[in-house]
Amino acid sequence: MLEMCCHAENKLAAKRSSASLDIITQFIIETLPNKVPELTDIAEHLEIGVRQLQRKLQKEDTHLTQLLTDIRQAQAISYLTQTDHKLLYIAAKLGYSEQSAFQRAFKRWTGHTPQSYRLHPYPLT
Repeated sequence: MLEMCCHAENKLAAKRSSASLDIITQFIIETLPNKVPELTDIAEHLEIGVRQLQRKLQKEDTHLTQLLTDIRQAQAISYLTQTDHKLLYIAAKLGYSEQSAFQRAFKRWTGHTPQSYRLHPYPLT
């Protein structure tokens, strides 16, 4: 029984240390409505060191700021095209403290306001 427990713990530790960007992305998506996660939050969730997480992101040719932007942009487009949620709700789900901050970010990403994008969505390049 003890052997099985140790084996399971070792498997879990190996999974966390080789955590894919998918696991990190999912954690960020789940955390955003409550707060914008920091490196320490993600590292703690994966039970690895912050420096190890930074190396992992670097190996994937990204960093936390870029990952957050990519996730927020993809989620925003999904919300705008697949739901009729209010912009305030979408902004909160994406971790923005104010709707106006979300609107500015969206316009920076796409060149369009969220409302105009919702009315006339187009594929991003």
